[in-house]
Amino acid sequence: GAWDDELVDYFTAFRNLLEATPIYREVFAYRARLLFTRAAFAPAIFRRLDDGLSLFMRAGLSAEQAAEAFNACSNFTRGFVILEHGLESESVDPAMTEKLHHLDASKFPTLGQLEDFERVMWLDDNQFQFGLRLLIAGIRQQYALH
Repeated sequence: GAWDDELVDYFTAFRNLLEATPIYREVFAYRARLLFTRAAFAPAIFRRLDDGLSLFMRAGLSAEQAAEAFNACSNFTRGFVILEHGLESESVDPAMTEKLHHLDASKFPTLGQLEDFERVMWLDDNQFQFGLRLLIAGIRQQYALH
């Protein structure tokens, strides 16, 4: 498939793994370098990393550029998952949207135009896909990829 679609699949699978496996989420979020030092994990981690880098190189990036782009997508994915799990413990205040509609428009002209307060903190599959595709579009533009 197209390299950008394969990247979305790659990082979606990574996100799914982090969400499904709390120990991976913990390690990748806070101790990712530790995985490369453990003989039992290192070959699989290196193989997966090499696969991800090769997707960028297939698009036309050098190894150094691929590492930069991969790092940006990996950081986005890990950060998104951390935020998702942090917000899971918070309950949504149904009154927030009501409060939003009563803000002083002269002080908060943009917020007052939103229908739902959750739009500024939305974390779901669609938002992940949107953010990742936006990031990949920026990578495409930065490196003049087709």
